Order: sequence, then C-alpha cells, then structure tokens
Amino acid sequence: MSLRTPLCSRILLSVLAVALAAIVLLHLTDFQRKTASARYLLSNWKLVEAESMLRSLVEDDPSSLETRRIYAECLFKRGELKKARDEYAALLRFDSAQAPSHQLSLAFVHFFLGNFDTASSLANQMLRRTPFDSTGMAR
Repeated sequence: MSLRTPLCSRILLSVLAVALAAIVLLHLTDFQRKTASARYLLSNWKLVEAESMLRSLVEDDPSSLETRRIYAECLFKRGELKKARDEYAALLRFDSAQAPSHQLSLAFVHFFLGNFDTASSLANQMLRRTPFDSTGMAR
C-alpha cells in the first residue's frame, strides 16, 4: 500500500501538469488568434469591431506591447485622440525598441489635437535622437 500512494501521487501530479500546460497553450493560441483577427479588422477599417476586440486583449494581457501598439493605432484611426495619446505615451515609456515610432505617432496625435507646439517638439526630439532616416523625415 505504501508503494501505491507515491505512485498515485506522481501520476496525479503528472496529469495535473499536462492539463495545466494544455490550458496555457490554448490560452496563448487563442490570444494570438484574436490578435491576428483584430489586425485583420483594423487593416480592413472595421474599427469598431477591432477596438472592441483589442480593448479586451489589452485588458487580458496589458504587458503585450504588440497588442498595445495595434490598439493605439486603432484608437488613432477611430479619432479617439485622447485615448490614443495616452496609449502612445505609455508605449513610449515601456517600448524602447520602437520609441522613435511611438514618439512620432504621439506627435501626430498632438498635431490633430491642436497642440502644435507639443507636436513640433516631439517630432524635433525624435529627429535629433535617431540617425537620419528618410522615411521618418518624410513623415
């Protein structure tokens, strides 16, 4: 009887570990599928549906920078400029790899909000900090 108890415990722990791994895998797969769907909706200008899906994804995983980038772009395209400003400002703080892009997007948002001095300042800072980039300069 004493040999069966550790064996049953090991089997039970193994089954539990496999089930937990399956749940995590399903969640990640579902998250990626929803992100791809939201990106598709955004690219086809179905902005209301895209925003709803993206808002849910950002709430589920606020640390996903890719999802937050797409969400900020969606807010900008929908004309939700104050929300877009807040998202781009947050991305600027947390996503140093894409900082020039976020700073330029934030400058656009300020421009459309009528904050021309702030927009100009952000754009000039971005141009001074990054190496010469003809695409960035053109934007």
